[in-house]
Amino acid sequence: MPESPPTPLSETHRVPRALAVAGLLIVAITMALTGLLVSSYRSTIEREETNLRNLAEAYAAQTHYAMLALDTRLARSIDSDSAAPDSVPQVALGAPDRAGRRTTITLVRSLPAADGGAARRVAIDTDVSYIQRIFASSDLGSGGSVTLLRRDGVMLVRSPTLPDAIGRSFLNTPLFQVHLPRMPAGAFEATSPTDGKRRLYGYGAVAGYPLVIITGRDKADTLAVWRGWLWVGVLAWLLLSSTLALLAWRIGREAERQAALIGRLKTSENRLTYLADFDPLTGLSNQNRLRRALGEATDAAAREGGQVVLVLVALERLHEVGDLLGHEAGDEAVREAAARLRRLAPEAMCPARVRTNEFGLLVRTAQAGEAVDGLAFELHARLSEPVRVREREFHLEPVIGVAAYPQDAGSVNELMRLADIAKHRARGDGGEPVHFHSDASHSHLDERLLVEEQLRRALERGEFSLVYQPKIAIASGYITGFEVLLRWHNPLLGQVSPARFIPIAEQTGLIVGIGNWVLRSACEQASAWRREYGFQPRVAVNLSIRQFYQKDLLDTIASALADAELAPDALALEITESIAMSRIDVVERLLAGIRALGVELAIDDFGTGYSSLAYLKRFPVQCLKVDRAFVHDLGRDDDSTAIVRAIVALGHGLKMRIVAEGVETEMQLALLRELGCDEAQGYLFARPVDAAAVPALLLTRDSQTPTSA
Repeated sequence: MPESPPTPLSETHRVPRALAVAGLLIVAITMALTGLLVSSYRSTIEREETNLRNLAEAYAAQTHYAMLALDTRLARSIDSDSAAPDSVPQVALGAPDRAGRRTTITLVRSLPAADGGAARRVAIDTDVSYIQRIFASSDLGSGGSVTLLRRDGVMLVRSPTLPDAIGRSFLNTPLFQVHLPRMPAGAFEATSPTDGKRRLYGYGAVAGYPLVIITGRDKADTLAVWRGWLWVGVLAWLLLSSTLALLAWRIGREAERQAALIGRLKTSENRLTYLADFDPLTGLSNQNRLRRALGEATDAAAREGGQVVLVLVALERLHEVGDLLGHEAGDEAVREAAARLRRLAPEAMCPARVRTNEFGLLVRTAQAGEAVDGLAFELHARLSEPVRVREREFHLEPVIGVAAYPQDAGSVNELMRLADIAKHRARGDGGEPVHFHSDASHSHLDERLLVEEQLRRALERGEFSLVYQPKIAIASGYITGFEVLLRWHNPLLGQVSPARFIPIAEQTGLIVGIGNWVLRSACEQASAWRREYGFQPRVAVNLSIRQFYQKDLLDTIASALADAELAPDALALEITESIAMSRIDVVERLLAGIRALGVELAIDDFGTGYSSLAYLKRFPVQCLKVDRAFVHDLGRDDDSTAIVRAIVALGHGLKMRIVAEGVETEMQLALLRELGCDEAQGYLFARPVDAAAVPALLLTRDSQTPTSA
């Protein structure tokens, strides 16, 4: 790669200039190394605090269930004529044994007297050794500890045990004065009140009980590995600095000889030549040079055989660096991406920067195959690694398009066009960031555009219809309601699967109008059943993410109910787990607004995404729907059974109904009944039916009266 020649300098200035450059490099290396060490130090602390917080939350969950078991035993011990305890639980230390040790804790609740007299207190004890054994299972180092405290600061249990501290109040510590009032779980650094050592702590409140778990680890233990890297870094700095100083002196001497051989008007000429073929920011070839190299390669392939493969890479989120930190920071990210590309692709591949956020390279090969595939995926992996700019990490999200000559294209222009199309397909195909051009992909694009074209007018043509799948109460077998499902029959395409047209409707925004039509139609049909047959089944309508975030969602729901003269409790709305966890504050406000209308809320496909239990308990949701993937494997996969059992326990603990989707066999139904699931839907009971078949279905399944639904 040609470079613009240096301007000659006098002999008296050449060596000092080289030494100055070396000095600047040493300073830069020192700053970079210091930055890396500081960043590593912070990462080590943050990672350990995260681990401690997660461990504390895990122990808090285990303690919650242990206390819940005590509550259950306590409830069973109460006289059946008495009211169940419904007071705020209290936890206390048990009486000391003969040695003066506290070996039990007591759960206490106040029980109202049946005759209206004074309340009486009921209590149950448990041995702390069980909790200590749980706490002792974690390895927190020689100075680590796990402690159970009351919310008033009194220490109840500690592992390793510290008898003198049991029963003491630590209310004036940072945990209770600063951190716990702010949030129920977190991490912090503080000096231990028991031995004065500096420790990292994680904590988590126990749900439903006035208890908190705190886990601690000596800061010195946490930083032991980091200190080893500190010494390695210092030694590396000394070696590198010495080497740079020596090289600077020798380079300066050599530069003195070269300066005499190069003239100044030459500098300008070379600079213009350089800019004609190279990108000044990265030093890579530019688009002109890549096109010329492609032309030479395709001509050679036409004469001698073989293929020329063009790989185009776009960094989708590169602009975020400049938006946040400025133009120069964006240039740093571009240079880093270019350096990674250069390390992977030799000069023979002509690595080039073709646009602001796009790069390209060519591969000459006898036949496009695994070698090109491996290169493309390796390139994606390298560029997917985070780029660190000014102490911040950025993920640039590369997408890659690949096309080959003469397999796909007959000219350079066509080759670049098809690689660009493939790159855009990679951008649109979620989960497939590397896309290879093919006739099949062209056909798929053509088909998608045809479906979109027909979909845009399907609503006005009246091509949509609704079907209804019943939900069955597992205990009684009665129908409790219906899930509303959308169907589309197009004169040109025939019956179109929802899996085929719903993603397109989501991407284009058409789902908002279609979803509103489904909502209004379902409300009108439910109201019609009430008027014509005297029964009022609840209908459940799915909300897409675009529909959920439309500005007038609450007005749309209220209008649909009012226009259909339908009672709000006859409508249920289902959102997916991913929607519920997307924008917590907005979701919480919208769900509260929907619930205020009197409409039931359900979370669909529960268990397939990421849920924060801390947020889930804040949502006014009445129902969790177990994803059909877990139901399908019941009886065949222990993990699925365990997941369903956990969802049922979680939902019932939060006073929610549990509905299982996709029930197809009697064995699945029996297991769901055994696990305590409330409702089910699936082909075992009925396939989705049109509205006209619903009355007969209700009368068939509900033998007592039609209104049982």
